[in-house]
Amino acid sequence: MLRTLGNRRRPVVILAPLVILAVALASATIATSVANGVRAGRVNEATQFCAAFSRLIHELQKERDYAARFLGGGKQSGYGNMAIQRGVVNEIVKQVTSDFSRSELDTYHPGLRSQLQTSRDQVWDLPAVREAVDGAATKTIDDALNRYTKIISTLLAAEQAITSETTDTHLTRDLNALIALSTAKEAAALQRSYVYGTLTAEEFGPRDLERFSALSAAEGTWLSRFNSSATPAQREAFGQTVSGPDVKRVDVQRNNLVAQADKKTVEIAAEGWLFPTRTRLDMLRQVELRLVSDVLHDSAAAKAASDHRAVVTILVALLAPLALNGRHHRRARSSPSATWTPRPT
Repeated sequence: MLRTLGNRRRPVVILAPLVILAVALASATIATSVANGVRAGRVNEATQFCAAFSRLIHELQKERDYAARFLGGGKQSGYGNMAIQRGVVNEIVKQVTSDFSRSELDTYHPGLRSQLQTSRDQVWDLPAVREAVDGAATKTIDDALNRYTKIISTLLAAEQAITSETTDTHLTRDLNALIALSTAKEAAALQRSYVYGTLTAEEFGPRDLERFSALSAAEGTWLSRFNSSATPAQREAFGQTVSGPDVKRVDVQRNNLVAQADKKTVEIAAEGWLFPTRTRLDMLRQVELRLVSDVLHDSAAAKAASDHRAVVTILVALLAPLALNGRHHRRARSSPSATWTPRPT
């Protein structure tokens, strides 16, 4: 059949399947590139929650301190400080709920979507938690701690879920470092609350020492994970920030608590425990803020790189078939014109 066509039409017939194939491949490449760009955009939006969540967690940890103090004092004292801290938390809750209202959670993949929705529900449930702490539903220090710890654990789990959404190695590394440090900080903060409540109740025996030691071990485990995930600069920032006399005072207080467990009379003042441990937690918070900044920077960079790749891919995919077609046409025009004549019979 090709022999019956003129020289100028023959390349078109030969080239047509190649052009169709090139267009099909271009369409698939464009679709993949756009999908990757959309995913990077979702991840970048999700990392914004890290900043809001970490701030909310930090202030909830303080509110939990005062709740432990309130229960440790038999609900007879300590309500004023707890109420003031609740006001601080409420301002952050407004920001977090605003972030949730602006985000379309249905666009996220199931794992992250579920964690974010659960976090949203937990934050919305905070007034009920406070009502339970103030009323008869909460009778012990552990009851109060568990109510706050459930919210904090859910927020940390949402941050962890973001790692499954990204393929960027730098962002994954910084997210893992942030999660490890935040979880270590939560173990230390929970220890601070528990001991503060028990010392307020003028109790600290072998059972309390067991809980105290378990939380110390958990903090150490997560700090080790932070060291294995963090960059040298991040580890250096930790070493420079979490140091000094205040950190040594916490070590002294922890050693005193170990000795206290065998004594019948509590000799450590609750406030004497709270202030140095809170100072150390504030140091950990400074490192946490550095890691949050790194995560936000890497996420924005990954999104920008993905958007750039998408634009380049689209341009190349669209122009390649046209260039291929034009190249064959130029070759056809430059070749000598010839007309096919039938072979004499």
